[in-house]
Amino acid sequence: FEKNRNGEVFVMNCIFRISFWALLAGLIALSPIGVAMAGPIESGVKAYSSADYAGAVRLLTPPAEQGDADAQYTLGLAHSKLSGHEDHIKAVMWLDIVARSGDVDAGSERDRIGADMKPEDFAEAQRRAAEWKPK
Repeated sequence: FEKNRNGEVFVMNCIFRISFWALLAGLIALSPIGVAMAGPIESGVKAYSSADYAGAVRLLTPPAEQGDADAQYTLGLAHSKLSGHEDHIKAVMWLDIVARSGDVDAGSERDRIGADMKPEDFAEAQRRAAEWKPK
């Protein structure tokens, strides 16, 4: 604490310093630096929520391949939003992997997407899910 000319303690100086560092920490958390500190799953979910489905696929594929169920679920949803034939097979595959672990929502999404697929494509997605192993 610092004292003024009369010897009084300047509490305000201390409060200012604490406020400054709290503000700086908040700005860092909200800045691109703070976003960069988020993991690939959080960034992938944010990309999906922003309708950046290709970005979500790019960010979520590595953790999904390593076995993260949250990444697998959102990756399946992201693939379902893309227009490619292979994307829909991958969507069902990822959702089927999560559904096999008991996730009812994943099973519902898998079935919803699969209803618009050819039976042989749905079967291919399920075959891939059955053979899948974490990397």
